[in-house]
Amino acid sequence: MFESLAQRTGLQAETLTELIDAPPPVPTRAPEPEAGPAPRQRAPLTTKTQGFGNHAQAAIALLLYKPEAARGVSDIETLKTLQGDDISLLVELLELLKRRPESNTHMLLGHWYGTESGELMHRLASQEQLIPAEGIENQFLDTIHSLLQYPKKRNFDARVDKLKDRSYADISELEKLEIIQELKEKQRRDKERGA
Repeated sequence: MFESLAQRTGLQAETLTELIDAPPPVPTRAPEPEAGPAPRQRAPLTTKTQGFGNHAQAAIALLLYKPEAARGVSDIETLKTLQGDDISLLVELLELLKRRPESNTHMLLGHWYGTESGELMHRLASQEQLIPAEGIENQFLDTIHSLLQYPKKRNFDARVDKLKDRSYADISELEKLEIIQELKEKQRRDKERGA
């Protein structure tokens, strides 16, 4: 049986035997809250967009799960200047939550009911298993921060790509200094986000 399976999968029979003999992973559970019904166990996101099409969708899903997280966003105007899929829906959602902070998930879904955006939001809301069990506000603010930093990152990456094609001797001292300053700023921001 193992030989047949090995031929079909392209794996060696010894590898298949090891997989069968390996002990099953020990399941872990999120801590139970003190009051209310027990939440479903959710796996933490390993990347901000895991399971979502983009950062804006990840932010929308987090807001649908915990609308009060919108209170932490103070710079909606900069978000409006960004280009990308679902940014305008995220901005609309944030603006609605600023006007009506008492809104819950059902109210938000009802507001966009019957629209293309409503269908996307309903699909995102149904992906509850992708929402972290703890730290939703922090996850949301990190996602917004990533969105706001994207233009700087794209600009920096484009500059680095241009420099890759040039000889180090052809790069001016001013360009070298600017790149070093940007790298230091990026390190500082990364360090702050990690603290």
